[in-house]
Amino acid sequence: YGVMVTSDEYTPGSVAVRIVMERAECSLQELLMETQSPPSMLSSPNSSSRSVRSSGSSDSHAVPLRIHLNLRNKLRIAASVASGLAHLHTARVSVVHRDLKPGNILIRRQGDGV
Repeated sequence: YGVMVTSDEYTPGSVAVRIVMERAECSLQELLMETQSPPSMLSSPNSSSRSVRSSGSSDSHAVPLRIHLNLRNKLRIAASVASGLAHLHTARVSVVHRDLKPGNILIRRQGDGV
């Protein structure tokens, strides 16, 4: 796979894209053209396109937090993450998250998972 930095007309700044080309049925250029859709096509309350951070950078908004969660909060976060994944899987340009793990889940101040 490879990681490349790209940008589009709808998102300020740059984003990182990880691509596994050995299984892709299209060229890198075709893949990038297909994903140049407005963020509204992929937006939901439980997804974030701003969570990518290049190594070595500091992001004051993404701070590891170690707290004990009761069952109710754990279930609320799990439901929030499931809702976000369902939205991404059914979007016009379907997105599949292949590395779902606790370290890749962001928790907002409101307590829901992104």
